[in-house]
Amino acid sequence: MPFDIKAHAGFTTGPFTLLGFPPRGPLIERPIVYVDGYLGFFFGTRADEVAGHENAWANLAKTALSTNESANLITQRLQELQQPA
Repeated sequence: MPFDIKAHAGFTTGPFTLLGFPPRGPLIERPIVYVDGYLGFFFGTRADEVAGHENAWANLAKTALSTNESANLITQRLQELQQPA
């Protein structure tokens, strides 16, 4: 995330993993969300639980820097930290 972003969906959701499964014959598994936190873990299987985290992921993807922008920011910050005080 850029340093100037003060709030994003990750602050609300915390760490999570969206799991999607390819169809196999007649078997179709719905996507689920796995949330792991300080007080334990949670598997969300309801459509609204999954949709909420899919929306959070879309927000994070929209807000985050690109791969090149991230690399440039890391390089810039490293150079700043290596300069004598």
